[in-house]
Amino acid sequence: MFEENRQTLVKDYTIMLAAILTGVMVLLYIFLAGSVYFQQKELVQVFAYEESEEWHSAIKYRMTNIPGVNEDEDDKTGEKDDLFYYAYDVTGKRLGINNAPASLVEHIDRAIAGQDFVDGEVRLQVFFRQGYSTPAAYMMTKKEIVDGGVKIGELYAGKDVLPFVLFLFKTGLFFAFLAGGLLLLSLYIGRRMADKAMVPIQQGFERQKDFAANASHELRTPLSVITAAVETIERNKNNVLTEFSQSVLTDLKEEIRYMSKITEDLLTLARLDKDNWLVEKDRVDVRSLLQRAVQIFQPVAQEKSIALEILLKSEFAVWGNENQLLQVVRILTDNAIKYTEPGKRVSLTAVMAADNRIRICVEDTGCGLEPAACRQIFERFYRVDKARSRSSGGTGLGLAIARELVQANNGTIEVESALGRGSRFSIILPQYIVSESGN
Repeated sequence: MFEENRQTLVKDYTIMLAAILTGVMVLLYIFLAGSVYFQQKELVQVFAYEESEEWHSAIKYRMTNIPGVNEDEDDKTGEKDDLFYYAYDVTGKRLGINNAPASLVEHIDRAIAGQDFVDGEVRLQVFFRQGYSTPAAYMMTKKEIVDGGVKIGELYAGKDVLPFVLFLFKTGLFFAFLAGGLLLLSLYIGRRMADKAMVPIQQGFERQKDFAANASHELRTPLSVITAAVETIERNKNNVLTEFSQSVLTDLKEEIRYMSKITEDLLTLARLDKDNWLVEKDRVDVRSLLQRAVQIFQPVAQEKSIALEILLKSEFAVWGNENQLLQVVRILTDNAIKYTEPGKRVSLTAVMAADNRIRICVEDTGCGLEPAACRQIFERFYRVDKARSRSSGGTGLGLAIARELVQANNGTIEVESALGRGSRFSIILPQYIVSESGN
């Protein structure tokens, strides 16, 4: 029980810490990428504005010394500069260029030829060359050259931004590896926080457990004395009791029986809660186990006209403590009979499950359970219908005891149910396997 709660706390703490740290890293990366992007965008826009102003004068006054025409060869090929531009007149004739790097020329020419740029729009293009093996990236914008409200040309300006894209890519990989490390750190911190949180819970449970064990032990003696006194009064024929007194005496015996049942159940749970509480295990024949349970409850089932049957096609044996497993089957069979209407049936079956385990089932055709009840039914003192359980002698501890006993025998217990269609409780236990030595 504590381990399940601890694992839940570890999971919750880890998810919370990982979400916070991952969120911080994502925001940091977005801020970094945004800063780089807007810095390069602003640089391209400023460059486009400056070049468009020069070309405005050149086109307007028909200057012979057009920018870019008399530049040296290195500038034309873009070997020394990651900024480039292409200037055109209103007819689409290219007037001058400051070439982009050779890796970008073909791609940029196609983009300009498409003529789908909007004035002032800045585009970031990332692509691969040479069979998707070589990356390339550039940022480009279009700037119309206008004079007196009349368009006289246009300029495409851009920048090779591959170094910045690669920087962001490598930074993203670094952040991804860092996220993995932070996840491990979150798991470590989550475990430490869960361990620390479990200390007061375990201490409180230990005090509660000791109180339940001590109180139950102390209650047994006075309950036995009261029971003996009531039985003595009933056997004494010299006592003349009125009909009302007889009724009160009967009710008193019933309440004593109910309190005794609670006391015994609490003592059983207190023993099961002991960490050092060990049980002897051996081979348990499943057919014999089910037959003993049916023999115990057959009179009760016949009284309610309920068919109590064993459906077993093969012989199985499990590894466990026979008395404890019989108590589990008795609890499940008793509940099945209590909540099954007269004229219906209760079936006890066993089949082979996965991983060399045996599934023992107690199935009824009773009223069934809601999904919410299925999730809580193994909790201590939980009762679906408190009034009905009280009248039928239920304490809300039977299924909790069953779960603890099954877990003590290295098994698990499950429930499948639907309203109006009955319930099936399954006990999954390790199969008894004879070793090669015969032991």
